[in-house]
Amino acid sequence: MRFERGLVVALGIAAGACATTGTGGGATGPSAGGAAASGRAASGLPQVTCNGAAPAVTSFANAAEGSLNRTMVIRGAAAAPLYQAALTSAQQGIAADANNPLHYYLAAQAYAGMNDLTNADAMWTKAEQLC
Repeated sequence: MRFERGLVVALGIAAGACATTGTGGGATGPSAGGAAASGRAASGLPQVTCNGAAPAVTSFANAAEGSLNRTMVIRGAAAAPLYQAALTSAQQGIAADANNPLHYYLAAQAYAGMNDLTNADAMWTKAEQLC
């Protein structure tokens, strides 16, 4: 019985991760070039605010967040490629918009998951500076 409940919880987390990665149909929200659409705050992205405003959520941030969400279900050595994918997406976001602190925050999360605390600290510091 416990095993079945665990599977249901894991499936719910995985479904939530897939639902927040922007795999839906229409072009809405930040990927369409604007601020977050209503209900976007419920996506599971960290609530990073700078001077009272949330930074733009991009497709790179959505991809990184999706990979990080999957690490909640997949643990250990199997999670390493997910952390790397999150880091790659966050770095692409940094390359596209070096002034968006959300990308640095997500890169820090990925580095922390890979136990690279020096780079994680550097990314968190940069995100804080941008805010």
